[in-house]
Amino acid sequence: IERVVRDLDLYLSDAKPWKRLARRVRRALMRLPDNRRGAWRHWKANTLRWSYRPVVLAVLGPAGSGSTSFARALQKELERSPLNASCVAMGSWNAADRWARILRWMAPPRTAWGRLFRAACGRPTHLSEAERQHLATRRPGVLGLGLRAAWWGARNVCYYGLVMMTLALRYFRHVARSRTSVVVADGWIYDLGCPPRQLPYTYGARIRRALYRRFPVPDGILYVSNPYDRAATHAAHLEREPYEATHRSMRRLLEPHQPLELISEGPPELMAQTFLRRYWAHVLHRHNLKA
Repeated sequence: IERVVRDLDLYLSDAKPWKRLARRVRRALMRLPDNRRGAWRHWKANTLRWSYRPVVLAVLGPAGSGSTSFARALQKELERSPLNASCVAMGSWNAADRWARILRWMAPPRTAWGRLFRAACGRPTHLSEAERQHLATRRPGVLGLGLRAAWWGARNVCYYGLVMMTLALRYFRHVARSRTSVVVADGWIYDLGCPPRQLPYTYGARIRRALYRRFPVPDGILYVSNPYDRAATHAAHLEREPYEATHRSMRRLLEPHQPLELISEGPPELMAQTFLRRYWAHVLHRHNLKA
């Protein structure tokens, strides 16, 4: 400090003496063990991204409930604050690229051929009304049902494996390697059993539960609850039965994680401001407990 004050004009006019002085000061500071440990931790967090994880907020809701609009509004509100935030589409169905279209084409059918095959073989199986009607009216052969069950079973295993790989890569690129302090995720793996604007799957729950247990749990789950009558005013193509069935299925699935349910009663920007004022400290507390 004394040298800089004495030769201030020299350091301001020439960059080389300033760089030499900075190197000498750094070497002097690095002789202290605490400074070396701090520099190593800083390098791990900012370069290798070790021991660093952003606050992850997952926004979920049935298709048409306004969850995507709320996620974008929340990300914009956080951008205006000292906290930098990014928004990533982490839902199983809401990506628009070619790979997502292929996955949607590979999605499981509405008919559970495995259950029909077990029922045709005389094994006790819980069938829906449509499945019982299918067996009674068409009377398919056991061999044909077995071949279809084997084909769709192998295809479903490939489908769920590809979905898990896609979401894991998306999580690694946009969440685990994020350079922002907060990541707002539009959707999460929990919507895997609820195709948009369709009835939720009634089978395959065992493999989905296994995938849910292996995927990271976000720090906060925000469930946007919007009654059908209000959601239909903004999206006329919504059908009541799939919308309400998805609403019941997702609430039952997310209940162990204690999500924060947000009633969609106003503009997304107002909902985002209300959430930040009331619940931001609680989300940070859950994040610190995990960290």
